Amino acid sequence: MRMLNALLFAATFVGCAHQAWAQQHSHSAQPVVEQAPQTPAPPQTSASPPAAAMAHGDMHAPTIFTLRSGIAQGRMVYLGVGGDIDGKVNPMLVVHEGETVQINLINGEGAEHDIVIDQYAARSDRVLVIGASSTLAFTADKTGEFVYFCSIAGHREAGMEGRIQVTPGARATVATIAPEIVRDPTDLPAPVRARPPQIVRVDLETVELKGQLDDKITYNFWTFNGKVPGPFVRVRVGDTVEVHLKNDEASLMYHSVDFHAATGPGGGAEFTQTEPGQEKVVTSRGAGRRTRAGGPRILCHAGRTLHRQTFRNARASGDGL
Repeated sequence: MRMLNALLFAATFVGCAHQAWAQQHSHSAQPVVEQAPQTPAPPQTSASPPAAAMAHGDMHAPTIFTLRSGIAQGRMVYLGVGGDIDGKVNPMLVVHEGETVQINLINGEGAEHDIVIDQYAARSDRVLVIGASSTLAFTADKTGEFVYFCSIAGHREAGMEGRIQVTPGARATVATIAPEIVRDPTDLPAPVRARPPQIVRVDLETVELKGQLDDKITYNFWTFNGKVPGPFVRVRVGDTVEVHLKNDEASLMYHSVDFHAATGPGGGAEFTQTEPGQEKVVTSRGAGRRTRAGGPRILCHAGRTLHRQTFRNARASGDGL
């Protein structure tokens, strides 16, 4: 009898849960939206806070804003989340003509809400409970200033209304504030063709410099030869690699180089600990394929991108890889 009662209770619970889920998704026929009840707002892929714009002149990446429903100054309002609109009441959303715009709506206080922009026929699903989120997206193909608002009866009049400004023309490219240090992925040496073993000299210089990390952010990088990653070096199995490591005189730290699979203590890291302004030489005849900084504070060095790669072509007749 207990087992029967338990089964009846489980069936009733599942039926109720299914009915509630269906009710939460009753607006799914509306365009360009997807709702996830009682689910936090979808994470942003930008390094900036969630509301920060992700595109700067790129017509394909969306410009993203996040709004949260709330109460401010005795009114029902939208509150900006992250970026330039963080904490602002019914913030002005500024985009450029032709951009794809995405607005995330989070339910912050439990009442039912949505967000609508009539001029673009854009409407989100309704968020019904605290933490529920919904998204609308549209292409800003009309310029001017338009209103976004909550369409639930009485909510717009109660204060849930803001403006979106669509500026003519494409967004200007953000000016860099520091040198670009990312190495071109096509910056590769030619394949090494079949030949007898030989001595290959590799010159590396460890340089500490400030580079561009994001639109408004710089970072103090530790680099090989001023780029991240360092140079790609090609040799053949059987070659002797003679590495000349120079630490730039302006460096604040000791630096070194570590060939993982090279024969010898620490892949050369111990012997190449180099003071600023000094140079060390180490030779290797191993089969290592990857290189990074070695020695003290190794995780700090790797985290600051002091790494490079060596590729040894296999021993074979005919052309190399």
